[in-house]
Amino acid sequence: MIAILTLLVAASEMGLLTDTNHYNVNLTALNDELTLNMSNWKYDEENNIYYQIGLVYCTEPEATEYESLGIYVPGDYFNSERNGNGTYTCTVIDGHVGNYSASNAPYCNAYQHCRIFCPKSSNKI
Repeated sequence: MIAILTLLVAASEMGLLTDTNHYNVNLTALNDELTLNMSNWKYDEENNIYYQIGLVYCTEPEATEYESLGIYVPGDYFNSERNGNGTYTCTVIDGHVGNYSASNAPYCNAYQHCRIFCPKSSNKI
């Protein structure tokens, strides 16, 4: 969810969510469509990492095999409950890994260009 919110903030700062670029975006509907499912985490016990992969980050992807991402979270940042289907329902806690907590841990984006709203447009972030 943090990654999706980061994309929305970046798009807003670049003017992609304003009428100046001829977009008329319903942010509530967009947020509902792109919300991270906190009940669908997988867990790598050996490395103490929760993850979700294959998450589509735009509303109209041209190619989901390319326009998707993975999110990996250290286990110390989550409380979790095992679901019956091999996944976990997680909630964020302010655990620590080294000098970082869930609220100040660095993150990285492995892609340089993504098309959020209009895959066929030239507007990229």
